[in-house]
Amino acid sequence: MVLRPGHPSKPDADSVDNVIMVTARGWLDGIASSRRAFRVAPAGPLRRAVLAARLSDAFDVLAAEAVAEARASEDCPSWTEVGHAFGIRAQSAHQRFGRASSERDA
Repeated sequence: MVLRPGHPSKPDADSVDNVIMVTARGWLDGIASSRRAFRVAPAGPLRRAVLAARLSDAFDVLAAEAVAEARASEDCPSWTEVGHAFGIRAQSAHQRFGRASSERDA
């Protein structure tokens, strides 16, 4: 995956670390065969795809929570450091992970 600052490419199987892919597939296969998966996704070939998309959403939320936690810590990374870690510009990192104005005002 070629990273252009502020414009990350969509990941594909070749751009994701193999250890992460193997782990993710294992989790996905384990979840897909569980009883709870029947309530979350339709039976059949699309179950794995639906579960993967829902896990992606959940991991996006967890990433934002982790960035907020890091930014609230004593060793608060700058937006430049956050952006560098994600392969994006500081401004893009702030837009992606910064709190919404409605949350700041609350």
